[in-house]
Amino acid sequence: PVRREERRSLLETRNGRSLVEVDLLTGRTHQIRVHLASIGFPIVGDKVYGAERVNRDLQEKYGLSRHWLHAYRLDFDIQGKEYHFVGPVPADLPMLDFDVLLKMR
Repeated sequence: PVRREERRSLLETRNGRSLVEVDLLTGRTHQIRVHLASIGFPIVGDKVYGAERVNRDLQEKYGLSRHWLHAYRLDFDIQGKEYHFVGPVPADLPMLDFDVLLKMR
């Protein structure tokens, strides 16, 4: 059996794009990218696991130069002390408003 290492929630779909919230349960390298690509939802801009034609088209149209992937919230528990960080959506993520990421949940 495959051990599930994340929880995914589809928050919104518009114009062929989906906003997904992923809660990581482990810290595996490329975890989000590999898992989403394996179920047919590659991250836009991912040159390793992504859709080459889509990435090329978006590069030409919007100047795409990186993944459309953003950690808006990070939560850690280190030795019993909880840490919470929230980051604004970077300005260089074109077309990624989804009503300001659904009001940053």
